[in-house]
Amino acid sequence: MIKKFNTQKTEYRFSSFVFGPIVMRMFHFLDAPTEALQCFEDPDNSGFFDQLVSYQILLDLLYNHQMYDEMYRVFEKVQEKQINMTRFPKYPVVLMLAACYKQNTPQSMEYASRLWSEMINVGTVPLRRAATFMAALSLNQCAPHVALESISLQKPHYITIRNIRATALSQLGRVDDALPVLKGVLEIDRPDQKDKHTFFEETIDKVREAVEKCDSSDVKKEFENIEKALKDRGLIDSQTLDQLITSDITINQAKINSLPKGMPKMPYGMRQRNRDL
Repeated sequence: MIKKFNTQKTEYRFSSFVFGPIVMRMFHFLDAPTEALQCFEDPDNSGFFDQLVSYQILLDLLYNHQMYDEMYRVFEKVQEKQINMTRFPKYPVVLMLAACYKQNTPQSMEYASRLWSEMINVGTVPLRRAATFMAALSLNQCAPHVALESISLQKPHYITIRNIRATALSQLGRVDDALPVLKGVLEIDRPDQKDKHTFFEETIDKVREAVEKCDSSDVKKEFENIEKALKDRGLIDSQTLDQLITSDITINQAKINSLPKGMPKMPYGMRQRNRDL
């Protein structure tokens, strides 16, 4: 059916309709990555899936099945097509950096670094999730300086960013810079605060390792005081960075329902004046 539509679509009056995302969602629902990839790469279906949503759904399906090498092929098509006039669509980029992070090899690090550099050189600002995958991969590949550079444009109050920053600084031996990152949450945390500014246990362990290599007794004492304060306030989390950045994105339905719906209420005369403007 897809081949028939794709080869004869100029004869149909509804040829402007786009069915690529619908078909790809079907493959995703059926959890059929191999069939989806075969359909996508079939020359007879050329152009049928030329929508960023279709690429994104396929990449997500392949990622779920750890088909990372196949993701490289698909993303290469994304960059060749330059749909919506961009070589670096933000959500496919996130999925590609996630694949590189999962592979965690020198080759995937090289690919991710090249992709990241190309984006920065053309002025593309990656999403925070993309930055965290790039930084986490860099930490795993013993490149903390790259990790710090990757998150340099991100706001420091996010849990992923501050944990990555503290870990990277510790790996670089910059204890004097890492301790203020830990201490910073103590200055803004309140007992009645719903969302706590926490650190992972593994992050604290990394800082401790760096502190133990330091010869300064004052630094060691300061770290002990900070660690105790974090524990007393319940600001040390057993969750890991890997668990957080690879977790599914959840939608806060209550927050969505609280958003205003429809047009704001205003006097009829004011509505009429606004229409005439």
